Amino acid sequence: PWHAALAPAMATVDRSAQITLRALVMARWVLLGLTAVAGLTVALVPGLVAPLLRWFPEAHDHVQFAWLWVGWALVNVLTDQLVLRRGRATSRLAGLHLMVDATALTVMLGLSGGATNPFTTVYFVPITLATQVSPRWTWALAGYCLAGFGALFVMEPLPEAPPGHDAHFAGHLRGMWVAFGVSGLLITYFVHRIALSLSRQRQELLRLREQALQDR
Repeated sequence: PWHAALAPAMATVDRSAQITLRALVMARWVLLGLTAVAGLTVALVPGLVAPLLRWFPEAHDHVQFAWLWVGWALVNVLTDQLVLRRGRATSRLAGLHLMVDATALTVMLGLSGGATNPFTTVYFVPITLATQVSPRWTWALAGYCLAGFGALFVMEPLPEAPPGHDAHFAGHLRGMWVAFGVSGLLITYFVHRIALSLSRQRQELLRLREQALQDR
């Protein structure tokens, strides 16, 4: 009876990890595709999109950026072939993959404008996906992404602001980092509360199922 009652809970954990990794693979392909389109656009018609994509890597960073892109795509293919198709997804593996993605995203942003890159909001993607794994991983990803955002200020020096507005420009970027931290904290907190509520509901269902088995 104990194993029969616990089996559905274990299956739920595995299914959650499977769903999380599948969503992560899809999100990776979307991000890699958009990055490839942006790179080709800058290379083919730089004058047309220069004001919009000014944050894209400079010429001397293109090789490093390309290697990162290829490595990320390879990891995505291996994740799909060796983990998802063989049903080997676990909560720990899903969490580690989210950590790897947050690291790759930090390096990619560091090569393409640093804190001035408008796509720093993509950090919310691994945080949101972590909510499907566990509250612990959600808090870990939130702190890790916040630290990654802060590292961008070190990896890429801030560009020169208009004369007389240096302090305002730097303050604006640091304010974006603070806003990201507050938003991530609120999202993580409320999702954590929701996850705890769902966990209590699952435990209550398991208790009722066990009681029904004993009565039977």
